[in-house]
Amino acid sequence: MASRRYGIPVFCILFFMGLAGGTGIAQDGARVVFLHLKLSHGTLTLLSQAVRSGSVKPSRGAQQYAAWTYDLLSSSGEVLWSGAMHDPSLKRYEYEDPARPGTLKSKQVLLDEVEFSVKVPDITGGSRLQFYRSIAPSAGAEGPVRRLIGSIPLGAGGVQR
Repeated sequence: MASRRYGIPVFCILFFMGLAGGTGIAQDGARVVFLHLKLSHGTLTLLSQAVRSGSVKPSRGAQQYAAWTYDLLSSSGEVLWSGAMHDPSLKRYEYEDPARPGTLKSKQVLLDEVEFSVKVPDITGGSRLQFYRSIAPSAGAEGPVRRLIGSIPLGAGGVQR
């Protein structure tokens, strides 16, 4: 009796997961590396990493507004993949203006120590992740200048598993 009661709902769930491709396993075998990092007084440190099935989705407009960019490099220095993100050490706070009740003021604070996470595709041959800060171009220069923040080794022949 109990098997009958649960049999139909379980069958329906499995059937619809199959239709939606919701098995939790990437169909093409793609994998994502989740990196938990710490920036402390200008030093970048890898705290942990995990590899999961899936793919990195392109971020909408992040490259255009990003303060940081990062490159996944091969052992020879070839760029295999690039990403972008907002500066995790820069926090914006909003508060009510005491002199003008009902209006907001904002303030940006640069933190000395911050933890953050990034995800990159698990590409064979990826051996290092380099982070850059985008700096506004000087007069006459084209595009922002990238200044190296730090570099994280990913282990021999790729990500340490």
